[in-house]
Amino acid sequence: MLYFTQDYSIASFVKNRWAAPPSDMLLPLIVRSLQNTGYFRAVITPPSPVKALARLDVRLIKLVQNFTKKPSVIEMTLNVSLIDNRSMTIMNSQRFSIEIPASADNPYGGVIAANEATRILLQNLSSWTVKQLSVCAL
Repeated sequence: MLYFTQDYSIASFVKNRWAAPPSDMLLPLIVRSLQNTGYFRAVITPPSPVKALARLDVRLIKLVQNFTKKPSVIEMTLNVSLIDNRSMTIMNSQRFSIEIPASADNPYGGVIAANEATRILLQNLSSWTVKQLSVCAL
């Protein structure tokens, strides 16, 4: 788990760590969030032999607990690109960022805030994806 107490200085909590890399833990949450929209007949994950009409590339850019703010905040940023697999072109891209105050200035408070940040960003990502695909009518 990463944090910082001053600009340009990132550190890791010594006694606390994620169960898996955060980007790995996001994938099943993204899939479930997209499935829950009811817009998609199927949401598949790579590697898959199935040819999808579109692909959503999501990159976790930032996930850090910032202690320079009081209370500390979780800062989370995702870069998202929607790809048309038929033409192999980017249909649209978006950066999603959020700051959520931690309930306590410790790793546990950061985890609670990270869960809330993830919930909100996934709602926004899913809504954005459905809107983009609705406009493009794939």
